[in-house]
Amino acid sequence: MSIFKVRIRNAILFFVLTILSTKIWAANIRPYISGTGTYRAIVIEGKIIEGDFDTFQKIVKDNLGKVNGVWLFSPGGDFYEAMKIGRAMRSLELSSMVPRRDSRGLPECKKIFDNLHPPKNPSNCTCASACFFIHIGAIHRGGTYLAVHRPAFEKGQFGKLSQSDAKRAFDALQNSARKYMEEMGVPLHIQEDVLGTPSDKALLLDEKTIKTYFWLKIPYRHEWILNKCSQLSAAERKRSDKYSDLTV
Repeated sequence: MSIFKVRIRNAILFFVLTILSTKIWAANIRPYISGTGTYRAIVIEGKIIEGDFDTFQKIVKDNLGKVNGVWLFSPGGDFYEAMKIGRAMRSLELSSMVPRRDSRGLPECKKIFDNLHPPKNPSNCTCASACFFIHIGAIHRGGTYLAVHRPAFEKGQFGKLSQSDAKRAFDALQNSARKYMEEMGVPLHIQEDVLGTPSDKALLLDEKTIKTYFWLKIPYRHEWILNKCSQLSAAERKRSDKYSDLTV
C-alpha cells in the first residue's frame, strides 16, 4: 500500500473515531415539509437515546401518515432504540438518506442536502454505529457513507456488571442485532463484519458493498415492482426516476 493511501486511510479512521467518541447531545428529531407540503420527511440528527422512538412515532402521527422518508445524520447511540425506529420505517415503507462519501472517503452533506435540509451541526454529517441499524430498515435507501461496529452498552453501565452477567447481557444484545439484521435482509457475511468489529473501532463499508446491498429499493421490493409494473408509461417512468434521484 502506498504512503498516500495509508495517510488517507488513517485520516478517515481518525475522523470516524473522533465522531464516535465526541460527546454529542441527544438526537434532534424534527419534521421537514417542503414548500408545497407534497414531500415530508423526518430528520434524525445527533446521538440516538431512549425515547427517540416515541418522538419519531409522534411526528409520523402528527403528519397523518404523509411522511415519505427519513434523513439520517447520526454518530449512533442506543441500538435497541435504533432497531425500534428501523422496524417502524420498514412497516411504514419509508425511504432513508444518509451522507454521501466524497473523493477522500469522508462524509459529505452540503452538496446533496444544501437545497433541502442539511444537518444543523456539521459534525453530525455521518451515519455510524446504531445509525446503520436505522438506515437498513428503509425500503429505499440512498447515500454512501456507513460506518459500522458491533452493538455495545453505554459507558459506565456494562462495566458495573459481574463478568457472568456481562456475558449474558452482551450475548443478548448481539443476538438481538443479528436477528434484526436477518429480518432486514442484511447478508450473513456483512452481519459477521458488523458483529466482528469492536465498538471502539469502525468499519467503513466500501461503496461497492453499499451499492450492492444497501442502495435504492430493497431486493424483494425491486423485483415485486418490476413484475407488478412491467409496463410503465413514460410519465410514470419519469416520476420513478425523479424519486430515485432524490435519494442517492
